[in-house]
Amino acid sequence: MRLNLFAAVSITAVALGMSTGVAAQDQAADPALAGPAGEIIVTAQRRVQNLQDVANSVSALSGNDLERARVNTVLDLNTLVPNVTIGDSFGQADIAIRGQGRTGPISGADPAVALHVDGAVVSKVQAQLASFFDLERVEVLRGPQGTLYGRNSTGGAVNLITRKPTETLEGYVRATYGNYDLVETTGAISGPIAGNLLGRLSWRTQNRSGFGINEVSGADIDDANQRSLRGQLQLNATPDLTLRIAAEWHREDDAAYGFKYYGAGYPGTTDSRLVALGIGGYATGGPRNIRSEAPISNKRDTWALTGTIDWRFNDNWTLQSLTNYRKIVNNPIVDFDSSSVVNPVISNNYLNAHQFSQEFQLQYDGNGVNGLLGLFYFDEHTFADNRSGFNPAIDADPLLQDLANTFRGTQDTKSYAVFGNVSIDVTEQLALVLAGRYTHETKNTDAAIIIFPNTVLPALLHGSYDNFSPRVTAEYRPNDDIMLYATYSRGFRAGVALIGPPDPPTRPEIVDNYEIGLRSALFDRTLFLNLTGFYAKYKDLQVSKSSPAFDAVRVTSIFENAAAAVTKGVEAEMVWRPSRAFRFQGTLGYLDATFKDYVSSNPQDLPNAPLIDLSGYTLPRSPKWNMSGRGEYNVFLGNGGELSFSAEVEHRTRTYFTQFMESQLSEGAVTLVNASVRYTSPSGQITVDAWARNLANKLVLSFLQPNSTARTINATYMPPRTYGVTVGYNF
Repeated sequence: MRLNLFAAVSITAVALGMSTGVAAQDQAADPALAGPAGEIIVTAQRRVQNLQDVANSVSALSGNDLERARVNTVLDLNTLVPNVTIGDSFGQADIAIRGQGRTGPISGADPAVALHVDGAVVSKVQAQLASFFDLERVEVLRGPQGTLYGRNSTGGAVNLITRKPTETLEGYVRATYGNYDLVETTGAISGPIAGNLLGRLSWRTQNRSGFGINEVSGADIDDANQRSLRGQLQLNATPDLTLRIAAEWHREDDAAYGFKYYGAGYPGTTDSRLVALGIGGYATGGPRNIRSEAPISNKRDTWALTGTIDWRFNDNWTLQSLTNYRKIVNNPIVDFDSSSVVNPVISNNYLNAHQFSQEFQLQYDGNGVNGLLGLFYFDEHTFADNRSGFNPAIDADPLLQDLANTFRGTQDTKSYAVFGNVSIDVTEQLALVLAGRYTHETKNTDAAIIIFPNTVLPALLHGSYDNFSPRVTAEYRPNDDIMLYATYSRGFRAGVALIGPPDPPTRPEIVDNYEIGLRSALFDRTLFLNLTGFYAKYKDLQVSKSSPAFDAVRVTSIFENAAAAVTKGVEAEMVWRPSRAFRFQGTLGYLDATFKDYVSSNPQDLPNAPLIDLSGYTLPRSPKWNMSGRGEYNVFLGNGGELSFSAEVEHRTRTYFTQFMESQLSEGAVTLVNASVRYTSPSGQITVDAWARNLANKLVLSFLQPNSTARTINATYMPPRTYGVTVGYNF
C-alpha cells in the first residue's frame, strides 16, 4: 500500500509540475539550519560539522537562503560569497575564486574551480549551469582543494548538496509567474516506498521569453526553455549500511547565451582581413538585441548517475564508495560578429563528452583523532567540433554548410590520486591537521585545425603529470565560541592541451596558499563573525587569451603560463540575529590579485603585437572590493501567520575581463538591489512570495570577449530587472 501511494503521488506531482504549473515551497523547516541564529551544518571536510568549527575558508548557503535569493544557477551565486565572481561565456560557467578560474571557449582546459554534486565532480564547465534545484545547501570553499576531494583544484570548490529521501511522506510544489512571461515550476515528493527503501523525485521547469530579440528575424534571444529531473532511491539495508542511487537529467532548448555587440574596441588596424566586417549591421534597439543573418540556438542535454554506499562497520570506522557517470551533449550556435553582415563567423561549438569517476574513502573518528584516506580514479573522453562558417551546424546538410574552418578532435584524460587527512587533538584547545595528496594524470589529445577546403593542421599532444601537494593546519580554541586557525596548502592543476590549436601543452600550475582565520560566535550566539586573511603565490599560472585564428575568420584561445602571480586579501562574513524578528547577513571581500612575472603580447594589437611586461597587472575577474548585505524583518500576525520583508544589496568595484587591463574590456563599479515580501500561512504549508531582482534595471556584464575578426567586442549580460510572484504548498 505504501508503494502504491508513493507511486500515485509521484505521478500526480510530475503531471502538475510539467503541465499545469502548480506551485511549490519547501522551506517549512530548513534541514541545514541548526540554531536560532542560523548556524549551518556542513560536510565541507567530509564529516558533519557546524560551519563555525571548520578551519577552512568555507561559505555555506542553506536551502532557505538559496530559495529566498532565487539562486537558480551557479551564476546567481555572484557576489553572495566574498571574492567569488561568476559569469558565463558561450554558455560555459566561468567561476573565479580569488581571481582564479577562467578557462576560455575552446575545450581541453580544466577549470581552476571544481564543482561537485553530492561529492561527484562535474568536470565540464558546459554542464555546471544545471543541478540547482531541490538543494539542501551550497558550500563554497576558497583556496586550493585536493586532500578532501577526489578531483583537485587550485582555485576552490563549489559543492551542491541535494535533499535526500526521507522516512516520512513529505514534499512541496511551487509555481512562479513573472515578467518576460516567466512560468516556472519546481517541486519534490519524498518518502518510504517499501520496507527500508526510500525514494525522492524532484523537478524544475522554466519557460521565459527573451531579454532581447534578433532584429532581423524578430525571434527572441536569451529566452529560457529548461527541464530538470532528479530521482533518488535509498536503501537503509541495516542501521550501519546505506545504499543510494541518484539519476539526474537536464535539458535546454532555447536561444540563450548568445553574444551581443558591445562596441568597437580595436580601431586602426592595417590588416585588410580585419577591417570592420560588421559595420552597418549592428542592432539599434538596445544592447540586449542582436541583428544576425542566422538564428542562434542553445541545445544541451546532461545525464548523470551516482551511486553511494556508506558502511559504518564499527563505532570508529566508516567506508564510503562514490561512483559517478556523467554525459553532456552541447550544441550551441552563435553569430560571432553579432551583425547582419553575411560573413563566415557563425560559430557552432559542439561538445560530446562523458566522464566516469570512482572514489573510496575510509574514515576514522575517535580518541581525539579524525582521519580520512581516499583513493580516486577519473576517466574522461571529450569530442569537440568547434566550427565556423555561414551554416556550421554539425547536423546540417554538408552541401549547405559553407564552412570556413573547424577545430575538431578528441581528448582522453585519466587521473589517479591517493589523498589523506588526519586531525589530532593535541590538547583540549589545540588541534593539528596533516594532509597530503599524490596525483598522476595523463592527457592525450588527437585533434586538427581544418581550414576549408583542403588544409589540415593535425596535432597529437600528450602530457603526463605527477604531483604531491601537502596541507598543514593548526586550530586553537580559547573557548567554545572562538576558533583561530592557520594553514598552509599547495594546489596543482595539470597542463592544458586544447582540442584543435596545435600549441604545445602548458606547464602544470602550482599554488602555495597561506591563510589565517577566525571563527566566532558572540553575544550569546546571536552574532556569528568569520574573518579570513590569505596570501597565495602561483607558479606557472595558466592564462588564456583570445586571438585570431589563422585566416582571421574566427577567434581561438591561446593558453600560456604566467611565470608568477600573487593573490592576497581579506574576507569577512557575518550573521546577526538579535531577535526572532530580525536577521542580517553580510559579506565583505578585499582582493589584490596581480601578475609578478609575466611577459605576453596582446593579440588585439595586430598586425604586429609587441611583447608587454604585465608585472603588476590585475588578474581577470578580480574586483578589488566586493560586498553583499541582506536584511530580513518578520512580522508575526495575530492568526499565527507571518509576513517577511527582505532586501539585498550586492556591490563590486571595477572588473577586468582580460589580463591586459584594457578599459574597454572592463566594467566599472556595479551595485544591485533585490527585494521580496513573503506571506506564510498559520500552518506553514502555504507561502506567497512577491519578489524583484535588479530593481534599478542595471545593465551588468557577465562576460566580455575581444572579437579580432571584426575588431569589435562581444558581450554577454546578467538578467535585467525581473519580478514575479511565487506560490508554494508544503505537504
